[in-house]
Amino acid sequence: MEVDIYLDTMVSNYNNAIQRQSQIEEYYKQHKSELVPENETDKASDQIITMLEKYQRVSIAQRNKMLKGIKLDEDDVVATHMSERMCGCRFTAKLIFTMILLRFTKPIGKRFETTYNTIFKQPLVEKIMFEYISQSKIDDIRNERHPHFYTLLPDTELCICVILSDNISEHGNLFSSEHNFVVFNRGDGNCNVLSSSWRGLGDVSTPISNKLVKYEDLKLRLMPENLRNKENAEDLFGSNINLTGNLEIIFISKEAFIALSGGKKKTKKRKKRKKRKTLKL
Repeated sequence: MEVDIYLDTMVSNYNNAIQRQSQIEEYYKQHKSELVPENETDKASDQIITMLEKYQRVSIAQRNKMLKGIKLDEDDVVATHMSERMCGCRFTAKLIFTMILLRFTKPIGKRFETTYNTIFKQPLVEKIMFEYISQSKIDDIRNERHPHFYTLLPDTELCICVILSDNISEHGNLFSSEHNFVVFNRGDGNCNVLSSSWRGLGDVSTPISNKLVKYEDLKLRLMPENLRNKENAEDLFGSNINLTGNLEIIFISKEAFIALSGGKKKTKKRKKRKKRKTLKL
């Protein structure tokens, strides 16, 4: 399948699922029923939504609360909807990365589920994407002490990219994830930047966007000093992106996940049994 057709199909499938979930939520709001009329496209979207709820470990009780617009927690300012959670940048970056890695157009199936649930469970990946990382660890990556992790956009096919900010630290030496997205290098001097956003309760959610940018231009635009430029950030990621504080960016290449998981496993070829020759008497 041609690259543009493949990426457009993948993004369209996912964004159709977001639209379908929004439709279900709106229909329930008006009719107090989730039995929304559906067509073939909706059936495919419903299949994706079911899997996304599974990946996010959404219980039946949580699902019903989100559908009814009830707060999941007493401390929440406003209610959360599944259609918003489906736009979370960290969530979609993981899904997009896995889909492109496997060349899938939908985040469904046993092979997808197994890969998605295992490849991100690496100590350094978890620190960068889900926890905090120190300035010294970022400097180690900058000085190439962690193979296949970079602070400048590498010339490699597939990267999951994490923009980090020191907003959470009083001392400015701890960084946490501010925005996650995927860069797919087409190998012809151009890259696709795939990104979505939902920053949390009460914030506007935006579905996945797919932007084509020249590799050399993108390399410059993704440098921390240029990410502070609001026009640049909004052009790449959408108007809901607000990057503040001291910024760093880490690119985790496809090769890093292969190396961290022990490389590609070789399958042993089974030897064919030879038939025993029988003596004729």
